[in-house]
Amino acid sequence: MELQKQVYKEKSEQNILFRMVAYLPSKIFEGMARLRSALYQRNFLPSRKLPGKCISIGNISLGGTGKTPLVIEIAKFLELHKKQVLILTRGYKSGLADGEFVVFNNGRICAGNRKSGHVYADEAMLQSKKLPNAYIVVGAKRFEATQQFLSEYDLNLDKLVFILDDGYQHQKIYRDLNILLVDSSTPLGNGEVLPLGPLREPVDAVSRCDMLVWTRANLVVKRGYGSQLIEGLTEGKVSIKADFVEGKIFEVSKEGLLNEVLANDLGKINLLAVTAIAHPNRFFDSVRKVGLQAKDELCFLDHQRFDLDLLTVKFSHCDALITTAKDYWRDPKLFEGLPISVFILDLKIEISDAKFEKALLDLITL
Repeated sequence: MELQKQVYKEKSEQNILFRMVAYLPSKIFEGMARLRSALYQRNFLPSRKLPGKCISIGNISLGGTGKTPLVIEIAKFLELHKKQVLILTRGYKSGLADGEFVVFNNGRICAGNRKSGHVYADEAMLQSKKLPNAYIVVGAKRFEATQQFLSEYDLNLDKLVFILDDGYQHQKIYRDLNILLVDSSTPLGNGEVLPLGPLREPVDAVSRCDMLVWTRANLVVKRGYGSQLIEGLTEGKVSIKADFVEGKIFEVSKEGLLNEVLANDLGKINLLAVTAIAHPNRFFDSVRKVGLQAKDELCFLDHQRFDLDLLTVKFSHCDALITTAKDYWRDPKLFEGLPISVFILDLKIEISDAKFEKALLDLITL
């Protein structure tokens, strides 16, 4: 946890020993990322095309820019226009081996080569529940997994649109629209590449995008460090703002059903706010924004499964637990039989820029 905090800190606030140890690996990683991207851009490494239009949604920094809500909104838009959506995701910390894959539909695994063991695919499960008509392909080898799935399922190829979730660095798959998400408050973090900073690639990689989405635009007065550099590197590209707002609150019933409740109904309950997302304080802030006061807060590493023993210790002085939708769908069974009530605070994305819909319409009508 402490190392993770160092990655996100400003250079002046980082531990000097950490900077000394992380400097050389960071520069090596930066050089390798730059070389890899150049090989793809010059076609020395081929990008393989899927049998349909492909939209990539990703970022150049570690998690927390809001990819999942945007993926869901784009998928809903495509379905509204009679398209069959396939979302391709790696499934970080899902428990799948390198060559394994599963396909979710309406919250259930409908295909794949996983023989045994539980799959902890939080984002895929959330997307599948929100998009019951879509197929979510989970696996590290996304192209091969999708090809195998399509060979087994009789889908109308003329209606297919693929969404490459967290695909900015996954250049093995050709994309017709390359969307880059940048957090308005911390566009580049401290400007350093992993492990010295949160960037997955050097800053100039932003120039590969076709569309730039400034997320959490409603939560900042002035964009953070690096915003002018990004704007310069993406001049002439479509640039839009996306607002993130707190959505509905749901209570999880004993049968696993989600029932909407109002924040006022939870006003006198001693809440434990718990999450395992990249920026936990954002969730804790959201809890306060909807008018709730958590008696205690607990965070785990990004995508980490909740430690039931640690939760149990916290239960002693709390009446209920509140978490994110992504955290809940990582392992719904974990919440079954807990001695306290479980609530989910949802997150919504709002985009009012007409350029956004136009870009999507142009893509699917060509």
